[in-house]
Amino acid sequence: MLYAIKVARLTQNTDNVDVVIFPPFPFIYPVNNVLKNAKVKVGAQDCYYESEGAFTGEVATSMVYDVGASYVLCGHSERRTIFNDDDKTINFKVRNFYYRSYFYDDQNL
Repeated sequence: MLYAIKVARLTQNTDNVDVVIFPPFPFIYPVNNVLKNAKVKVGAQDCYYESEGAFTGEVATSMVYDVGASYVLCGHSERRTIFNDDDKTINFKVRNFYYRSYFYDDQNL
């Protein structure tokens, strides 16, 4: 939380710059609450390419929106290396997240 507060302070006088932080999933909601009046946006570090269903341990795009994240980091080198996310998987994630954004009335999307 202290990091989010520090980033909010450092960016309060910036214009024409989009700042997004990507905390671990359990911290997205509380960090988003800390930053609700700041220029800083919050994103998820990853998502699953299915919107919903029984995929133990995965975070569906609908969950990402529910906790207040407006962005998802897809294609990070760690995901590619450790979890073998390939271009096809990343494409599924991007398309699903983009598709889901049409169903949410959020002016930040």
